[in-house]
Amino acid sequence: MDDIVKRRQLPISRLHVPEESEVDESVRPLLEDNRRMAGYVENWIISLALNPGTLKRAVDYFASLFDPKHGRLSLADKELLALVVSAENGCAYCEAHHTKGYAEATGDSLRARRMALGYEHVPDLTEREEALASLAIKITRNPSDVRDRDLEALRRLEFDDAAILEAIETISFFNYTNRVAISINNIPEDQLFELDKR
Repeated sequence: MDDIVKRRQLPISRLHVPEESEVDESVRPLLEDNRRMAGYVENWIISLALNPGTLKRAVDYFASLFDPKHGRLSLADKELLALVVSAENGCAYCEAHHTKGYAEATGDSLRARRMALGYEHVPDLTEREEALASLAIKITRNPSDVRDRDLEALRRLEFDDAAILEAIETISFFNYTNRVAISINNIPEDQLFELDKR
């Protein structure tokens, strides 16, 4: 039984989830890439494969945003932003995914679990992390509340404007993915809860 069929015992989306044999040829390489990277095809990948254009756009944007050869923010910074946004939005799928991602990026699963509960539960939160998390909450709740002082706080911590723009972009992207995942009710796969496994 393949990994997707086995997981179908529970509904992973409110929409039709295609069998691999049904997936458009143009996105089959994306499924295989995901299987190589994660060890299985993640629920968000097979769910979005229902519409090849949606899957391609999401994967391409995510890959470009998280490309370690480009960008000004570290992987830990981006995972922190993804986790704070997802927890704030109540997106179970993305929260589980980025709790694991943050744990892997920082090497600290306890810290990741605390961050998922709210960044105020992290006792050794740095000023940098607090400024990023605070901006993530503000943009997620109401981007009209962002003020010059929010960006000045980041500049004082040696973020240049290009890095600030990347933080805003990352926050905004995860607000998008959260809304898709929540709307289709993407269910987290069991592997996302194995925080202490590498």
